[in-house]
Amino acid sequence: MKLSLRFKIFGSVLTILLAIAIYADRIWLPKVENFYMYQTEKHFKNNLAVISNSVFPFIAQNDFSNIYEVLDTALLNNESWKTLQLFDKSGFQIYPIDEIKIPEEKGAKRTVWFDIKQSSVYFGTIVLSYDKTVEFDKLLSHKRDLTNFFIAAFALLVIIIAFVTEYFVINPIKKLSKESASIAAGDFENSEYLSISQNDEIGQLVDDFQDMKITLQQTIEHFEMARDEAIRSSQAKSEFLASMSHEIRTPMNAVIGMSELLLETDLSPKQSEYARTVLKSADALLSLLNDILDFSKIESKNFEISKQSFDLREMVEDVVSLLSMRAEEKELELMVRYAPGTPHYVKGDDTRIRQIIINLIGNAIKFTAKGHIMLNIDTPEETDKSSKEILFKFSVEDTGIGIEKEKQEHIFDKFSQADSSTTRQYGGTGLGLAISKKLAELMGGEMGVESEIDQGSTFWFTIPMETTSETRAEKPERDILEGLNVLIVDDTEMNCIILQEKLENLGISCEYTLSSTDSLIRLDIAHKTNKSFDIIILDYLMPEMDGEELAQKISVDQRFKDVPIVILTSSTVKGMGKRFSEAGVTAYLQKPIKNEQLIDTLALIWNNKKKGEKTSFITRYKPKEDASEDGTQTASKNILKDKKILLVEDNDVNRQLATIILEKYGVHIDAAENGLIAVEKVKENTYDIILMDCQMPEMDGYEATRIICKMKEEKEIEDVPIIALTANAMKGDRDKCIAAGMNDYLPKPIKQNELNDLLIKWVKAD
Repeated sequence: MKLSLRFKIFGSVLTILLAIAIYADRIWLPKVENFYMYQTEKHFKNNLAVISNSVFPFIAQNDFSNIYEVLDTALLNNESWKTLQLFDKSGFQIYPIDEIKIPEEKGAKRTVWFDIKQSSVYFGTIVLSYDKTVEFDKLLSHKRDLTNFFIAAFALLVIIIAFVTEYFVINPIKKLSKESASIAAGDFENSEYLSISQNDEIGQLVDDFQDMKITLQQTIEHFEMARDEAIRSSQAKSEFLASMSHEIRTPMNAVIGMSELLLETDLSPKQSEYARTVLKSADALLSLLNDILDFSKIESKNFEISKQSFDLREMVEDVVSLLSMRAEEKELELMVRYAPGTPHYVKGDDTRIRQIIINLIGNAIKFTAKGHIMLNIDTPEETDKSSKEILFKFSVEDTGIGIEKEKQEHIFDKFSQADSSTTRQYGGTGLGLAISKKLAELMGGEMGVESEIDQGSTFWFTIPMETTSETRAEKPERDILEGLNVLIVDDTEMNCIILQEKLENLGISCEYTLSSTDSLIRLDIAHKTNKSFDIIILDYLMPEMDGEELAQKISVDQRFKDVPIVILTSSTVKGMGKRFSEAGVTAYLQKPIKNEQLIDTLALIWNNKKKGEKTSFITRYKPKEDASEDGTQTASKNILKDKKILLVEDNDVNRQLATIILEKYGVHIDAAENGLIAVEKVKENTYDIILMDCQMPEMDGYEATRIICKMKEEKEIEDVPIIALTANAMKGDRDKCIAAGMNDYLPKPIKQNELNDLLIKWVKAD
């Protein structure tokens, strides 16, 4: 409960006064009463002394008449005296004549004794009995007078205190409170200048408050100026980044697109190398641009984390598959382990998790000269896997150069790397790890590193994610794998362990050896003990004897010629598939192997064997030189053929690039250099899809889209999907396109596969 200062002060004063009154009534006044009675009896004894002096001569002379007269007079003159008795030295009662008992001190009556002596000679005793009630009446009258005095004094004191407190304390504080409320509300214009002529603490407080208000007002004005300047600076920075992004992406789109098209033509080895170098450099520049934009978004607190359901294991395998070529170029073993029992279907931001994994594995490939890189996904041991939200831990282990202990705490700082020589030798901006750490923290996790010089590093991060009830229906033919006996041969033990975990999860019994020689011995023992293997899985690159030679030795041995052999390889040597087939291999798969791909391959092989059918040579990776035409592109051609597309693009090079890519699908292309021309063409022609740039002269893509959408609403034209092809890739650009009426959004530089997916999505087949 909020109490005012006035109430507190007055309440305190009244409480003190009440305490004083209680003290006076319960302690002080009783003491006064006792003292008064003591003084009364003392006074009576003095009276008796005077009477004894008066009657002494008469007692000596036995003059009883005068004795009676003196005592009668004394009784008459004191109304509170009830009896007065005089005894001689023998105890004989002289006065009064009628003998009465000495009254007991009961109720209102009290007794006072006084001995009559002369020169220490005892002559008798006077006994006075008086009524205490009369004396008490006098005392009460005195107490009333005293009480009235105190009440009047206390009331006057309260009035004086109230006046002084109100004038010198409460009023100034009320003014201070009112001014404080105005300042707290930011209302400096309506605040008043307080002037109190008090040379005391209150006056000093008011003066200090005035100084504080002036200082605060000046500080706020400075802050507002700084804030406005920061907003202007932030807007300028955002506009600069957006402009930079657009201006860089526009030519980058042409560089990447033309390089990809160039690589599809007949080039000499040297020309192909040059073209791939251009494409790789453009991708590196694009990655740098994306890092700068991401860092800018994080710094400005404009980074948003989304949540959607996805298959975590499938996403991880896709990411690792994308990076496998880079690992292969450096002859590195790239492995992925998804720990048994770790949930697959989760809800989180798969795009940002993918970004962190790509960054960590990319760094591991960059800083590792030989050995292996392994991505491990599991949940901490203390995690309750039955709960709705689970903490997932991702770790990327490499056998690279390592990081010094004193450098590890700064490795996640922006623009920081292990040392300056690393920057010169390996390149990079030092933004990747800083962005990855921020992303992990934005998703509720954390990131760290464990490393030793020349021993490699392990970068890890954690992300809490909800598990979902979504499951994928298992294919019925997979059930036949349960109970199989499989031999794994790989010189890297971790590869064997990862494969063993995957297969044992399906009920398959597994053994592994770490060399080709040991595997032949193990096969011989298994045959002799009638515990033969149903399928053999071989690594390709092994010392002493590689997988191809081992497969050939096994397949020519009559004891094992019917045992299916699967080779896993990270190599992409020309003609490899043909050689494997001739060596007796049933299937060869690209490492790192995807879980679904491995299971489907084994199920197909064993199902055919159970039926007595020969399995055609299986491959999920077909070298480019052996392929006549990509199946996806063929399907796209069938769907897009003869469709009519309006391409709205003001940049000549980008327009030419998009035209070349689209012509591969057999579509009819109509081009417009700006939004104004596009609107006119839409009025005159019917299109199956419109590819719309956003920033163009005369009329931009947003305005053109709004006009076309209005035409669709008014039934002036048929419905046609509009896809934004734009170099605007900042936060909110996609929303801006959708708000303008566009159906989808594809940022530049344009990847052919991404464009292909969007075209298939929005163009209907005849």
